[in-house]
This record gives sequence, C-alpha cells and structure tokens, in this order.
Amino acid sequence: MVRKIIFLLLNLFLLYAYIFSVETNGEDDEIFELKVKELSFTIIPTFKLIVPETSINLGLRQKIGETDFLAQSEYNYIHSKINYLLEYTVNLYLPVFVNLYDNVNFEKIYENKKYLQRNKGYGGGIKTQKIFDFFVLKQEIKSENYYFASIEDRLNINQGNILLYNTWLEFLFEHKYKKEILKDFYSVINFEKAIPSDFSEYNFLFLNLIGDYIFYFENKRTINFYMEYGYLLIRDNLPVWKIYNLGGYERLIGFQYDEFQGYYKFFSRIRGKSMIWDNINFELLFLKLTSIDGFLVFDAGQVGNIYEIQKYTDYKMSIGGGIDFNILFRNKLKITLTLALGQAIKQDRYPVFYFIYEL
Repeated sequence: MVRKIIFLLLNLFLLYAYIFSVETNGEDDEIFELKVKELSFTIIPTFKLIVPETSINLGLRQKIGETDFLAQSEYNYIHSKINYLLEYTVNLYLPVFVNLYDNVNFEKIYENKKYLQRNKGYGGGIKTQKIFDFFVLKQEIKSENYYFASIEDRLNINQGNILLYNTWLEFLFEHKYKKEILKDFYSVINFEKAIPSDFSEYNFLFLNLIGDYIFYFENKRTINFYMEYGYLLIRDNLPVWKIYNLGGYERLIGFQYDEFQGYYKFFSRIRGKSMIWDNINFELLFLKLTSIDGFLVFDAGQVGNIYEIQKYTDYKMSIGGGIDFNILFRNKLKITLTLALGQAIKQDRYPVFYFIYEL
C-alpha cells in the first residue's frame, strides 16, 4: 500500500513540476497564465494527501476568458472510495454552470454491514454575482442514478433514480492586507431537497449550515472558529445511504476516518496558528524552506438521531497539534508539509500521527 502511495505521489509531483517549469505571470495564485488578444488562460492545480487515512484529493481549475472548468477527484485506498466531479461555468450576468459526477464506494459500511454503492449523475444551475460585495445565491437541480447493494447478501440490491434540488446562500466577508485578500467570515446555508416524481420515490429535506470565523493578530497569529450543522427536516422517504459521517483528521482529529454516522450532525473546531520561524530561505536543489508554523486544534462533535445531538455531555472530543513546513519548488510552486498528532478524548484510544502533503 505504501509503495503505491509513494509511486502515485512521485508521478503527480513530476507532472506538477513540468507544468510549473513554465514562467508565470500575474498573481501568486495564478500558476500559469497566457494572454492572447484580451483572452486569459489560467490553470490552478491542487493536491492533498493525508496519511494514515490514505486520502488523496486532486483538483484542476482552468479559466479561459469568461469560462471556468473544474475537475476534482478523491481517492481513498483503505476505504475503497473513488469520487469524480467535472464542472463547467459560463460567467454571464448570471453565471450558469453544468456538472457531471460519479462517486463509488466499494466497501461502504452502514449499521455494521458492508455495501457496494455508486451515485452518478448530472446537474445544472445558476448563481448570482456578489450582492453588496458579500452575498451569493446559488440554485441547482440534479438527476442522480444510484446503485446500492449489500456485499454480504447479493440478493439485496437497490437501484433507481433520484431528483435533487439544492439552494445555497453564501456570505463572505474579506479584507485586504498588503497584497493578500484575507477571509474574515464565511457562512453557508444549504437546503437539499429530494423531489418525488414518477421515477423517484424519495422525499426528504436536509438543512446544512457552515460557519467559519477567523481572527487575525500580530506576527501572523490567527484563531479560527469553524462549525458545521446538519439537520433532517423532512423524512417521508429516506435512503439508507443518505447520512452524515464524522471522524478523521479534518473532522474529529484522533478518531478513525468516518467512524460515526447519523441523520443529524454537529461539529465544531477551534484552531490556533502561530508563526514559529519566518524568512528561513534554506535551499536544497529546487526546494526552498521559507517558514515554519505551529498549530493547535480542539474538536467537538456528534452525529446520530435528534436526541443524541441534544445530549451535549455525550459529544466526542479530541485535541491535536502539529507543525507546517512551507516550501517553494523552483520559487513558484507552494508546498506545505504537515506533521501532526491527534488524540481522541476517550478511553482506550491511542494518539494518531498524521502526515499531510498539500499544494
């Protein structure tokens, strides 16, 4: 398993190294830009590897004039999961977008039973430009095909179609510091509704909330308050696989990946970050170590039924901390290597060591 991850990581690194060997123009986050007669062409890649969860996220955003193309994929070796997303946006007065997605879980566990699950479909929608420079409204309709089969009982197969309608209300407040645009507050209100029809029997409505507030201090110190809330409003006909997951490095550090499941969710994280060493500029071959940051996190959350969510004394909690090594490759590509340790506040749990590689 480790050899496969190292081999994949090496190939991706060489690919990105080839892309970034081209001279860049423009802002730092615009990795590659070409302008021909007022037409700009920009490619922004992303990559994130988390060990021991063996979670790999790849992304590529391409901008050509007034159009955006987004390609994302997620792989998890241990949990046998592969997700793909392709999205194309035309930035008119009201931006219009279409997308295709395919999510496959070869051994998804629900209620201690293993299932083969595949959800694929297509969607389209429209969103507003920024209103009052902080508010965006987005709406989308999706047609999804699902296949859900028990691995233990091969006669138990469920497949069909489902029609989904999503609404997002996004709030984003930012400020400019020197040449950077820094996020102060970000919030999302999302309604996900299954529409019953002749070809879809499901009827449910989820409410999802996200809040992200960052305080900035001197010497590049920050405190980040983050919250997620998921609530099942209507449950007339709900599939087994429509459920919240909690656990892992990014949600409840120190616990196993997607260890907990339920139809209601609350998760919060407090993260403090501070600069340990700035302006290092230590170079080795094509790599330059620019700075080192340290961080501490405290997580608390719960998933389950409505009564379990209301029992705050039973919430899962964990603490963690780590060090970020900020590196430049060929003075162009920003790389962050993170070493972290997480501890679940629960008996019979051992600390978990994490390694994260991120572009």
